[in-house]
Amino acid sequence: HLLSGNEFKPENEFKFATAKATKFMLYEGSKKTDLSKVSNSADSSLLVYELQNSGLALFELVRDDETESESNKFIRALESEGLDKMAEEARASSQQYFVEKYHQSSKTLISVDKANGKDFDKPLGEEYEIVIQQNPYKSSYGDDVTAQVLFKGKPMKDAVVMQYVRTLNG
Repeated sequence: HLLSGNEFKPENEFKFATAKATKFMLYEGSKKTDLSKVSNSADSSLLVYELQNSGLALFELVRDDETESESNKFIRALESEGLDKMAEEARASSQQYFVEKYHQSSKTLISVDKANGKDFDKPLGEEYEIVIQQNPYKSSYGDDVTAQVLFKGKPMKDAVVMQYVRTLNG
């Protein structure tokens, strides 16, 4: 089930837009499967697929999107992000609308039967990428998670990372 929206609340959930997904892949060990041809955007069950192997499997979904914003709203958003110089440049422009482009990359690791395998630390070649360094299924609740933030395949220094953990209770 793909959750995309604000704060993972079902009422804020967006419907899956197949046309905006540029990549939807499953990695099971050395096997790579393109799931974009078998996904379903008609309901909330994006995909029904029987995994072939036990152990860890990694899903990757890449989406490109854009939204048009009124000039004043766009400038306020820039200022709230602390991007004052960009806000001044936008204010100096005579544009009434701005287009924001988004590139979203999501990775989901699941365990089938046993939590063995090394798919968790596999870089997938995205421009920006977060790669965890240890198997989270072998950790206990509250353990630290170590990850590496990569830009064009190389570790970034001082990157800010926000992690959201979804529990059964929300």
